[in-house]
Amino acid sequence: MLGRYAGNSELCGHVLRVLEMLPELPGMACPAYRGVLVLLFLSRDRDVLCRLRENVVLPCRKRGRTEEMLWLCEILYAIGPSVSLYDIYREVCLYFYLERRKQLRGYSTCVSELDFQFAERRLRILSVAVFRLKVIFYSPGVYSVGTLSLLCRMSYSAFRNRFLSVYGLPPGRWLRNRRIKRICLDIKYNHGLSLGEISERNGFSSASRLCEFCKRNMGCTPGRLKQALAHRWRSK
Repeated sequence: MLGRYAGNSELCGHVLRVLEMLPELPGMACPAYRGVLVLLFLSRDRDVLCRLRENVVLPCRKRGRTEEMLWLCEILYAIGPSVSLYDIYREVCLYFYLERRKQLRGYSTCVSELDFQFAERRLRILSVAVFRLKVIFYSPGVYSVGTLSLLCRMSYSAFRNRFLSVYGLPPGRWLRNRRIKRICLDIKYNHGLSLGEISERNGFSSASRLCEFCKRNMGCTPGRLKQALAHRWRSK
């Protein structure tokens, strides 16, 4: 129904001017406001969409108006992918991403877990970004896929499938690659560390376990690896 009027740039511009003249944006308690937002989002007038972002979406994001931001999620989900709405889509994603990051870091947030899940189910880019955020946040000091999936509050199979779709490789291999990289950095740059200290820093119960890991995954012992890295460094 509203789509019939969204093509009228003059009408959309007038409706937006009325919103811009108000001392404060209406809240979600105003039923007409919901419809007005849908109408403006359906517009394909670049000037209308730019002003909508600057004078409606940005103020809602900066003032923490979660209820409006959730409604914008619903609108964007209903409309589907749209190049003309990319900047607005980005602002809505940014709001929930920053709030989720605050939550992970232990700060208070004005968004409930149910609201986070609502937004992440509707905005795919947000969902992928938050998944990556959780993986990076929880992965330090974690060496098993099962532990990481629990920290991310997902079942093992769901986590593995999601990880594979986002990162393009199995989570076990990703964790192993990170561990190998950390071991190489410790051997290459932290010359004062003993083999036992390197083992402890990288989650091994003993130096022999570290040696087994290096042989299995890198084809040499930590001592040989140190020599190879030193030779490579000198040859540069």
